[in-house]
Amino acid sequence: MNTIILDGDTLTLEKLNKYLYENYSIKISNKVANKLKENRNLIKEYLKRGLPIYGINTGLGALVKSKVRASKEKEKLIIEEHAIGFGKFVDKEIAKATILILTNQLAKGNSFIKIETLNRLLEIANSKYFPLIHEEGSLGASGDLIPLASLAQCIIGNGNFSDGKRILKGEKIFGKYDLDIGEAISLINSTAFTTASLAVYIELYKKLLDLSCGISALTAEALLSNSSEFTKDALSVKRFDSQVKVGLYLFKLIENSKLINVDKNTQDPYSIRCLPQIIGSIRNYIEIVEEHVINEMNSYSGNPVVILEKGMIYNAGNFHAQLLSFDCDILRITIAALSSLIERKINRILNPNLNKGLPPFLAKSEESSGLMLLQYLSAYHANQCKLLAQPSSFNSIPTSADQEDFSSMSGNGISLLKKSLENLKVNLAIEAYCSYEALNLRGIDRAGMGTKYIYKLIDEVVKDKSEINEKLENLFRNLEKIAELQREKFGSIFK
Repeated sequence: MNTIILDGDTLTLEKLNKYLYENYSIKISNKVANKLKENRNLIKEYLKRGLPIYGINTGLGALVKSKVRASKEKEKLIIEEHAIGFGKFVDKEIAKATILILTNQLAKGNSFIKIETLNRLLEIANSKYFPLIHEEGSLGASGDLIPLASLAQCIIGNGNFSDGKRILKGEKIFGKYDLDIGEAISLINSTAFTTASLAVYIELYKKLLDLSCGISALTAEALLSNSSEFTKDALSVKRFDSQVKVGLYLFKLIENSKLINVDKNTQDPYSIRCLPQIIGSIRNYIEIVEEHVINEMNSYSGNPVVILEKGMIYNAGNFHAQLLSFDCDILRITIAALSSLIERKINRILNPNLNKGLPPFLAKSEESSGLMLLQYLSAYHANQCKLLAQPSSFNSIPTSADQEDFSSMSGNGISLLKKSLENLKVNLAIEAYCSYEALNLRGIDRAGMGTKYIYKLIDEVVKDKSEINEKLENLFRNLEKIAELQREKFGSIFK
């Protein structure tokens, strides 16, 4: 079995995806154990000298000034009191990504965690089971407290796991496990949940953006567009590499098309002509967020911070997910823009005043309203994306008697991002179907080599369905697979 080594510094999204989707196992670098052992000795020294260590011999949050006795019982109590989440669980991929990222962050050697506990995490991560982590509750302030407490319950044997079919008690699979002093705070004061969610959603968004280029190429042909706006000559005069990549990708898909450059229109509308600029801008922001996520995966995001070389334990705020919360907002804003752009392209295909001779709403008879209602459905989802783009990152609500008086609200940012991506998928399915039907009317034999291939992928999932909603639903379910096949054939704008 292929193995990924975690050392706290070299985790990439590619490695994460291999673990999530290609059955790679993980293990801890050999250099980690000694450092963690020395950290434990430093804790003992601090306690011997009577020095306060947050979360070990002090209360939590606003109770920080309270002196408490360090004990294993207190560790269990911390987990139980924070594991208050209920309702929906996160998807398997996010649960597994959270384990991997938390393990890697702890492997940096700046926490109170023991090597035995990291090995417990490895045992869980490399099993066929995944922890059931509650989806809601993180403020991204003292880390992702509530979701990570769900995970911590699983680590000590009190939580639940799934194998994809059954829900099983952790104790029955892995047995009970006792945390040592300081380990509870190390497990729950982290941004691992927000980081993992962003990592998974970035990969999905990149896939959907590639597919959006493919579907846009079909739409460009359906509307008898020009190719000049996709040429390197036209695009390279601007110092914006992303627009060149997107333009050349589109140009490759429509190459040899007999539906391009046949109309005498001098300029296409912005929803076609400015595709390289709009999609290129989104590509840029995804890459910026991706860089932040990679940095966060390889950072210690807990509190307190152990600096072994100086024999010091510092109190700090590395668990604050403000950067990631901004990232969630930025991605949702780009999704709102993309979804609105898609709706405008759908309108142009269906609108008899704009679709260059295609039947009104692609109707097959005068009695039929054709696909008119698909634009309504697209408008609904585009509008919802705009509502979901309302930033959560500045909507702080103070907690813990104002000790934690500015929260990042990254948890809501993640929840809204998930819903935004679902809406985007619906609108992509609608555009794909509209462009597919439009090319049936134009004559698919006149399409370019690239667009013919994508057309066939769409045809495979809609041809056996009779009702419009069945076709859309099947497209929605198969969008990611279509995107993967398109990538295999034509590459990605992210390469």
